[in-house]
Amino acid sequence: MSNMSSFESRKGEMSCSPEELFYFFTDMRNFKRFIPEGTVSGWEASIDNCSFSVPKVGQVNVRLDTKTPFSLVSFRGDALKNNDFELILHIEKKEENITGIRINLNADLNPIMKLVASKPIEQFMKMIVDRMENLNCREELMK
Repeated sequence: MSNMSSFESRKGEMSCSPEELFYFFTDMRNFKRFIPEGTVSGWEASIDNCSFSVPKVGQVNVRLDTKTPFSLVSFRGDALKNNDFELILHIEKKEENITGIRINLNADLNPIMKLVASKPIEQFMKMIVDRMENLNCREELMK
């Protein structure tokens, strides 16, 4: 990655254990729960990867990369056919059944793309954390 740009979400909290959260996020099929209706098309997913199309971006491919039990899950992907990115979910036990979350996104963006994409990326990360905080891991794991 030659033009690495880094973005960090706010810290959030979820009402579940780090273990429940880890198992939920290591199944890529669960990602669709965080994508607003009508914003992507062609959604396909398996346990280890997913792909979809985003207007003005095109095809996005994401795959599970690194799993550190109960503390970190990272994903690698590509968009716009040549922009690689890494999405990292940090998991931190706060107290009984309260887990802290934070997302980092590292993307290979040229200076013009960074200028154009920064605000949408920051909004996307905020939306993801907001949706994560409203998720009940236990109920979702039962589905």
